Amino acid sequence: MTQAIRLYLDENGMSAWERRNGQTERIADFPENPDGLDAFSHFLTMADKRNFLLLINRHEERYLGEAMPSLPQRERRQLAETRSRRAFPDTPWRCVGLNKGRREENTRISLMAVSNSSAFDGWTQRLRSVALSGVYTLPQLLTPLLGKVPDAPAQLVVLSKHCHACRLTLLEHGLPCAVQWTTNDDDTAIDDAWRRLLMQGGAAEIPPTLCLIGPPDWHPPLPASATIRHLPTNEDAAQLILALADKHWPDWQFAPPSARAIARQRQYGRWCWYLGMLALGAGLSMSVERWIEFNTLHRQASTAQQHLAHAQQAVATAMAELDRDGMTPAQRQQFIQEHRQLLQQRSAFADDSLRQGSSRRSSRSSLSARALGAECQREEPADPGCRLLHPLEQAAS
Repeated sequence: MTQAIRLYLDENGMSAWERRNGQTERIADFPENPDGLDAFSHFLTMADKRNFLLLINRHEERYLGEAMPSLPQRERRQLAETRSRRAFPDTPWRCVGLNKGRREENTRISLMAVSNSSAFDGWTQRLRSVALSGVYTLPQLLTPLLGKVPDAPAQLVVLSKHCHACRLTLLEHGLPCAVQWTTNDDDTAIDDAWRRLLMQGGAAEIPPTLCLIGPPDWHPPLPASATIRHLPTNEDAAQLILALADKHWPDWQFAPPSARAIARQRQYGRWCWYLGMLALGAGLSMSVERWIEFNTLHRQASTAQQHLAHAQQAVATAMAELDRDGMTPAQRQQFIQEHRQLLQQRSAFADDSLRQGSSRRSSRSSLSARALGAECQREEPADPGCRLLHPLEQAAS
């Protein structure tokens, strides 16, 4: 299936990316001005058959981490969505992050939203006429990106470098809970961003594990006691996220149902097409099976018809020979009965002859055996010593 076109919205404007063979390629750029918005509308018109994924990396993002009591999954999601509407009532672009497998006494959740500013609304209004599959923020996709990192800790700070700024993201069990920006990567700016991040996330100290996403030669000031994991990238850390396959983009996202109506209709159409092809395949397999069975029965019927034709030909030949003999039907029936009786008598006579012959052979063999035994007894005495004296006695006599 064709991968969706990735749209990346940052402070500089919108850019379009396409994923080919596991790599992303920039295909268009649209600056944040009226000309860029018009060019973006034209681009969407030309690519209206494709699906789109929007990745946001702007200051309009808002995050709030809260604790929630242990509840069933459905009730927990309903309560989290209610808290999200109360926390961000001024925007429809909201999202709730939950950990499905965690059932602790107090579970952390992430309430996220994107402020519906005039600049952001100018881009999203043009996306309502295309198949928008989802809207995501960069911290939301850090967990799928870092899923390849072994032994990821429960609390992790990610420092990523982008074209316009650097950002610090605090993740708790894979959910973004706090985000801070800094336009400079010197010691003072990074230290101030650390302080604001810990204050926002409610952490007492810097987590022991840090993940650095940026160019290989980027060495920002970091705590000396922290364990650093570096994911190298070219110029913008968002390129690693844009290269993720569609299946790695999570289900929980910011777009309301009305913004995803076209994409959902296409998805339902694809499901119907898959079901139709499945039914067609099952019908074809059954048809092929019936066709093979029909051909087998047809060959068997043809063979039986050939045998019947040969038998009819033999009967016709026999009847023609009988007609040449000049016999009447009554005489012919009598002849057949007499012939059948003779055959039965011959078989019975053969059975009697075989039984008599076998009895005679058995009696002859028994007589021969008895005669031979008697002869041996007469010629050989019972005592071995007598066999030595017997010739001498014959000579003396």
